[in-house]
Amino acid sequence: MRFADNAANKQGYRVFAGEVSTFETQRDFDAWTVQSGLQRASNRAYKGSWSAYAYEGNAIDESVPRASRVYHDGGEQIAAFEYYWQEANPSYGGGIRLKNSNGDYELGLATDNPAWIVDSSSGKTYVVGSGDFSQDYNKWVRFLVTFDWDAGTFTFTGEDLNDGYTESKTFDLKQGVDVETVELWNYSGAPGWGGGQLIMWWDHIATYTQNGGDLDPQYGIRFTDNAQAASAGDNFSPEGKATSLTLIIRFNSDQLDVDDWSSIFLKNQFGNAPLSIINGSGTINPTFGDSNGNYYRDSATFDHSQDQFYAFTYDRPNGTIANWFDAKKAGENPNVGQITIADNNDDLQLSQGGSGGWWKGTVDQILVYERYVGGDEQAEIRDGTIPTDSLVHRWDFNEGPGSTTVVDKAGSADFTLNGSSWVPPLSTIRHTLSGLRNGEAYVTRASAFTQDDEAFDQSGPAEYDLTIDSLTQVRPSP
Repeated sequence: MRFADNAANKQGYRVFAGEVSTFETQRDFDAWTVQSGLQRASNRAYKGSWSAYAYEGNAIDESVPRASRVYHDGGEQIAAFEYYWQEANPSYGGGIRLKNSNGDYELGLATDNPAWIVDSSSGKTYVVGSGDFSQDYNKWVRFLVTFDWDAGTFTFTGEDLNDGYTESKTFDLKQGVDVETVELWNYSGAPGWGGGQLIMWWDHIATYTQNGGDLDPQYGIRFTDNAQAASAGDNFSPEGKATSLTLIIRFNSDQLDVDDWSSIFLKNQFGNAPLSIINGSGTINPTFGDSNGNYYRDSATFDHSQDQFYAFTYDRPNGTIANWFDAKKAGENPNVGQITIADNNDDLQLSQGGSGGWWKGTVDQILVYERYVGGDEQAEIRDGTIPTDSLVHRWDFNEGPGSTTVVDKAGSADFTLNGSSWVPPLSTIRHTLSGLRNGEAYVTRASAFTQDDEAFDQSGPAEYDLTIDSLTQVRPSP
């Protein structure tokens, strides 16, 4: 697939993005209308901890799907569709059908016995798949469809993730209108859709589109100087309040030396701090202060070399503080109690010097909520859906080179930058379509095609090929 530069400075790109159902949260599963026995399952997952599972032990013949979900209300001519599946036993297969905004089917994909089946305008076609069909039982298989709406066709690609076998063929769409609804079905060679027995798992069911248009350039900031990197005045909420608190930070600390212990985010370092995140080589130790000068801590470890999605929570009704990484709790202190958060009248700061030196690393986004945000909701924020309920600060760090201010999009605490530099964003390059998270993933030239320390506006070809499985720079077209 080809995407084109959307700006003369080579910083922004049009991207493939769309709805992705991973079943990692109950809210995601509840978005499906279950008509015939679908459930979340934690015993198998392509990625993460959950998938969707359906079982039918008898040879039935039903006229309704197991479940359905409207992915594109009103219909949309999507660029691609993808999902992952497992079938447990011979002739216990199922699949997915795509329905358009007129209520008619555009195509269907299924497994049965476990041949790969494509339902197109010419009827159901058996695609070979894996050579030895037995390889597909209890193994993850990926089905991908890319669309050519002008030609009225789609290209199916099946991939056995166990042995790497792939096969692709192009078919005619049944209607050539659009895609609105995704449906999960039983499938048997006879009578077809809705028939037979079923033991199936589905995961990462995704549609992708370019209709979101061109995205603005995305950035982060890196702290490298031995100096305070940013300050925002005495505007930190919820200091001085009797409330729960959640702080979320996307960061990378790969620049820290082994013995560095310093602060990424705080009010002041050793005084009456409402919150001080002390970050060392693979250890995070938040210091949380109350209005009486008491301090509460809880430590957690993480992969020092990787981009991190981190959250600190204070759950006031339960009197606990906790560290979270990637929406999973990494440690908890249950002995805090119901306190009032400290108010020390000092400026809000990023990258404060500590006992081992100044904080060094990259920050992409910081969110602050005046409430407790649990793991399921954290996962949605991580994947791009940011709720605004009780959101009091939001810094995205997307202003870019030349700007010395980071705007607080939810409050009044704009950061003035000091010892920091603009760099590409964190964790934004996805190597498969299913890695694009809930319509919020993006690609920038700096991340995809240059090193972090290279200039953002360097000259180069204006178009690149985006293959299905990886990002690849190619020569410009004549």
